[in-house]
Amino acid sequence: MDIQKVGVIGAGQMGNGIAHVLALAGYQVTITDLNQAALDNARGVIDRNLARQVKGAKITADQKVDAMARISTTLALPDLGAADLVIEADFQICSEVLVLHKAWRFNRLRVSFD
Repeated sequence: MDIQKVGVIGAGQMGNGIAHVLALAGYQVTITDLNQAALDNARGVIDRNLARQVKGAKITADQKVDAMARISTTLALPDLGAADLVIEADFQICSEVLVLHKAWRFNRLRVSFD
């Protein structure tokens, strides 16, 4: 399986760090969280960290722009459905993910007698 799109659940320190590295590596990344402020903060942190990498000559300004363009955010967990891989980086959302996973497995494995 070729992974191109990655979903990251949780916009905190771990989630935005994961998104940062994935975007630099060329993956399309969608971050989700429970509130818009967390998502906005995550984009700001990633932008500042990438700017620090540009200043330190670790990446180019074009690489920074490209990485930021690969990162999108959403408040809707189902928007990660198009992702090839989803990484859970927020324990608070973990129970919601488990419920969705169980529902997905049930629907996928359900047998129809029609």
